[in-house]
Amino acid sequence: MDREPSAELFDLRFDDFARLAGVGTGTLYRHFPTREALAEAVYHGEVAALCDRARRLQATLPAAEALATFLRGMVDHIDAHKGLARTLATLMPDRSGALAEGSRTLEQAVTDLVAAAVRDGTGGP
Repeated sequence: MDREPSAELFDLRFDDFARLAGVGTGTLYRHFPTREALAEAVYHGEVAALCDRARRLQATLPAAEALATFLRGMVDHIDAHKGLARTLATLMPDRSGALAEGSRTLEQAVTDLVAAAVRDGTGGP
């Protein structure tokens, strides 16, 4: 039976993370002194990428199309990163503030897309 890639994160040592990132272990430790710090950085990177995508779509597509494209992409993203939330919850139980900040940032990006669709008259029933 195949395991989810994210489930494998629990089995990885810092040496493994360094190898996967193509850097030395010392370099990884300098930037991320704990697995929790690494998980938090991954989370913030994911949130930033999603927010950037929302802004790019809003700038390049009609509002309703931008919203629909973003939401379809979110479904794909969630499917591709099934274990990320579980991994973060396990590695970062005392960092709920960091997770909440990312959630608020992403929520604002989606709110902006919805607001644009509503302004254009395409987001309502």
